[in-house]
Amino acid sequence: MDMKKASAPTETPKEILQVNYTTESCEVKLNYYALCICVLSERIPEEAFRIMGVADEPMRFKHTDVEDIWMLKKNHTWKQIGERYGTSADAIRRRVIRFQERQKIS
Repeated sequence: MDMKKASAPTETPKEILQVNYTTESCEVKLNYYALCICVLSERIPEEAFRIMGVADEPMRFKHTDVEDIWMLKKNHTWKQIGERYGTSADAIRRRVIRFQERQKIS
């Protein structure tokens, strides 16, 4: 009986992610990769896709995002929230303030 020894994958993580995302099975895998990044690094899905190089547009805050941030602010620092959203503490705080100012104007 010929038993072959299993070898380690030769592809790097970047090479694995450089596939054609047009097929449904690849999209499902991509979503699972993003889910893993979210769970393991406590980041939001948009940031996970940005880490993988799939997201093209900059993240825009919605009303629900700001509400979530204020809920997080009760138990977390701006720095912790910024890390979760993939940005600095000052940037997350300024974005929330600007969003609130725009809401008052509208």
